[in-house]
Amino acid sequence: MNFREWINNNAGVVTILAVMVMVMALIYIFVGGGKSKPEVADAQWFYDMTTKKLFEAGLQEHAPIDTPSGKNQGVKAMVYTCPDSDCDSDPRIAWLEMYTAQAKEKIVKQQAGGPDSSRPPDMELVRMLDDDMGVMLARPDEPDKWYKVSSPEAVKIRHSVADLCGDGVRFKHCLP
Repeated sequence: MNFREWINNNAGVVTILAVMVMVMALIYIFVGGGKSKPEVADAQWFYDMTTKKLFEAGLQEHAPIDTPSGKNQGVKAMVYTCPDSDCDSDPRIAWLEMYTAQAKEKIVKQQAGGPDSSRPPDMELVRMLDDDMGVMLARPDEPDKWYKVSSPEAVKIRHSVADLCGDGVRFKHCLP
């Protein structure tokens, strides 16, 4: 008796086996297949413009913020490392980021209203951020030169991350 005949003669057994395989496959998919869950940030990196050091701050913070040294000189930092290093021993800064005073004021005011989804967003703030008028970028080696995020200089800064670790080597984003 060949395999095809056995399947034809045992259709009930084959059906039960097929259903069991599908159930096990679905469990594997929904449980995650043994893979670890992606790392989720509960803080973000900031850079103290006075001390020139990184520090952690909560996700609800919007640069510029007060620093551990007590001055309003903390800006958000995009921190990375190359594959041959790790974030603990060799963190590097790709760029610095902050909001204009007007944009930060509107963001803080919007957040102070609480997470009420029935309240419409501040459309001036939405337009400001959509038009890139409220976000500023700087190079870590030139922290006194800030550019609107849509300016040619800021675009160059953002595009420079493509070659941070050398030709075709992908960098690793570092979380606190």
